[in-house]
Amino acid sequence: MALLYATRHNHGESHRFFVQHVQVEEAKRENVFLLLSEREKLRYMQETERSIHEFISHSVAAMRGDEKALEGTLNAWLQWKGAVMEAQGKHLEAVVASGNEDIKNVFDELTQVRREITRLQRTWRPDTAFAEVGKLLVVSEGRKEELEARLSSMSHAFSISKRSDRADQRSISRLLPNDSAYLDFARIHSYDFDKKIWDKPRYVVFVLRPGENPALALVDLGDAETVDRHVGDYLKAMSSARTGFVPSKKALDAASTQLYTLLFRPIEQLLVGRQHLFISPDGNLNLIPFEILQDDKGAYPMDSARISYVAAGRDIARFEDQESIRTGAMALILADPNYDFGLSEDEIRRSRDQGQDGSAVPAKAYELSYFARLPHTREEAEKIQQILTERMHIPVTNYLDDKALESVLQTVEPPSIMHLATHGYFIAREEVEQGSPVLDPGQTLLRDNPMLRSGLALTGVNLSLREGRDEGVFSAAKVMGLQLIGTDLVVLSACETGLGDVQSGEGVFGLKRAFILSGAKAVVLSLWSVPSKETMELMTTFYTLWADGKSKAEALRLAKLEMKNKKANPFFWGAFILVGNPE
Repeated sequence: MALLYATRHNHGESHRFFVQHVQVEEAKRENVFLLLSEREKLRYMQETERSIHEFISHSVAAMRGDEKALEGTLNAWLQWKGAVMEAQGKHLEAVVASGNEDIKNVFDELTQVRREITRLQRTWRPDTAFAEVGKLLVVSEGRKEELEARLSSMSHAFSISKRSDRADQRSISRLLPNDSAYLDFARIHSYDFDKKIWDKPRYVVFVLRPGENPALALVDLGDAETVDRHVGDYLKAMSSARTGFVPSKKALDAASTQLYTLLFRPIEQLLVGRQHLFISPDGNLNLIPFEILQDDKGAYPMDSARISYVAAGRDIARFEDQESIRTGAMALILADPNYDFGLSEDEIRRSRDQGQDGSAVPAKAYELSYFARLPHTREEAEKIQQILTERMHIPVTNYLDDKALESVLQTVEPPSIMHLATHGYFIAREEVEQGSPVLDPGQTLLRDNPMLRSGLALTGVNLSLREGRDEGVFSAAKVMGLQLIGTDLVVLSACETGLGDVQSGEGVFGLKRAFILSGAKAVVLSLWSVPSKETMELMTTFYTLWADGKSKAEALRLAKLEMKNKKANPFFWGAFILVGNPE
């Protein structure tokens, strides 16, 4: 009926039926999710995304002048975006808050199965035995999906009791500061109601400004493929850092100016006077920090406003339930791992000789190579420990060198602050597929599970890479087994920790998703590799400003501005972003 009324230009009735339809779909989704694993939930969302895209397309085409109608559209998008992540997040909440021992046991088994999958995927075997490993992988993956579906069903009662937390425009407006704005981007397949055909994908953005009248606007940002191409141009210019070169500022500025024109120019008048921008990206916009967008006068958004990110608007609704650092807080720092732990001097020398500057060339594009020691991470850890203990009076446990083990993270009580200074890694799906027309079970699993393709390198990783083991390879899949509810901040002072596979409506599948699903209230992570010296300087400035009483978002902004004043190239200051609670 919504489509019929839209084609007849009876847009008020069309909108009313769209609202009813998405409400029915939402109720159906909640019931269906009880039976599904995460992979099945994602497939379900892809198969049913048409309805929300039609709804937003209609609002863009016909309802942008009706704020009451736009409120209904935004509310539908708030319930749609990140729905799978929300459902998966309920698992850990139920484990911690419900006190149900059966739920805890299933969650613990799921954690062990995920770790076993990671171990098997990285386990080397002679050809004669590899078929058996493949069979074990298939069995373990099936068991994981069974446990995820079972946990979804068991968490249902807890989810019902938490429904008062559901986000809508009014609850978000109430929680946002009056000098802020919420920008919720959506990458949608656009529907032409006159021609009755699907058109090219487009980016649109909901702009919510508390205290304004009207408070809500919906802006069409244009062709999504054009925006994505300019995102790719920026990342391509930045990628020269991977080969040891400082990216060209001229090339970065050209790409960032184009992105500003496409993404911010259409809404800049709506943002005048806004001191804090809460941004929920979608699609490939997850891969760039909005701080680097540059107008034609050379100004950046962060020059005048704090910027922080949320995976979806529903995250804002949880801010009021999240206390700042609690009494009895403690911090954990894990830094400067001994990647060569367990190797002889001769083995270390041979590994280093495989490539220049301590970087080995892997046999296959998707295989991890030798990790060289980072020169400034120990100093970074010691300076941050001093700030936390002397300025913030927070006791710190500092795990360095041989003690920077993954077992520390798997067994420690959730700290208030977790700071990890090490190498990060991300393997693109295309790298797994490259040069392998037929994939073995391990490759297939690696290709299809992005949580196995991103992670952190910890003590002993180089020995594991030689012997086909997984100790020290702390993948996002392993992070999913942590219980970090109560952790106020996780800082991933490592390269490319914000990267992963992008799925519109669900964000990035990688370390960011893993730490948020593990319960962390806020995560600082990077979208490209930054030299260790500049990383150390930025991080110590950030903690100093936070100790001075600045919010996390403001401390990060000022730290980045200080680095920008020293080195104007955004390569040095733009990579780190804050996701989650900014206070």
